[in-house]
Amino acid sequence: MAAPTDFAIGWEWNTGRILYYDPGTGQWATLGPPEDTGNVPLPLAAGFSSAGQNTVRKIDGVVYIDLNARAAAGLAVVGGTRVAAIPSAFQPAAPKPFALVLPGAYCRLVVQPTGHVEMTLLSESPLFETLVQGVFSYVP
Repeated sequence: MAAPTDFAIGWEWNTGRILYYDPGTGQWATLGPPEDTGNVPLPLAAGFSSAGQNTVRKIDGVVYIDLNARAAAGLAVVGGTRVAAIPSAFQPAAPKPFALVLPGAYCRLVVQPTGHVEMTLLSESPLFETLVQGVFSYVP
């Protein structure tokens, strides 16, 4: 696009991007549409099965995880048990911890820079149903 003399807004027909021209910097920049990857399947680790939607999505640089997993009967859930694996495009630069209240228990989930979602039970009662559900968000 040609450089206008004042602030201007334009639409790039071949990409669908909305652009604006800033005369202060002399540059065109993207105004929209926002980044949205859509829901990407979240692979569960061995020993866990789906109990609903398991997806990861990035909107404007924020990652959202929708986790609904059930541990297999007899699975020993110990410190750092892997629940899922975040695809590389969504992995954080540093560990991202979350607290999660479960039926009959509470735990800590940590999304590691390797993409592993690790769970550590912090309490457990006889009512613990091995269901891990939550929606989490972070900036990678």
